[in-house]
Amino acid sequence: STRDWSSDVCSSDLLLSRCKVFVLKALESDELVTLLARAIKDSRGFGDMEIQIEPDMLKAIANFANGDARSALSTLEMVVLNGETNGNTVKITPETLEQCISK
Repeated sequence: STRDWSSDVCSSDLLLSRCKVFVLKALESDELVTLLARAIKDSRGFGDMEIQIEPDMLKAIANFANGDARSALSTLEMVVLNGETNGNTVKITPETLEQCISK
């Protein structure tokens, strides 16, 4: 048959009636910086470690994330895991940050 059955099965009305739609807005850069600072201090994040990172580096991560909190936190994690470790202290250098946020 030449009939397109996908239009019957995948009609947008049918899918939307079975799904919950969430519209997410991008966070502002300052909101992301606050989130990243909290992740560094909170025990659920990197609070058990001493993370040495400049505020302008947090701003760079926030700008790179383009409003996406998950992207910002993932980038922070990558930066911390690749930082210079000395015991319980992790120092983030501009070079490490650049390597982690370069596309």
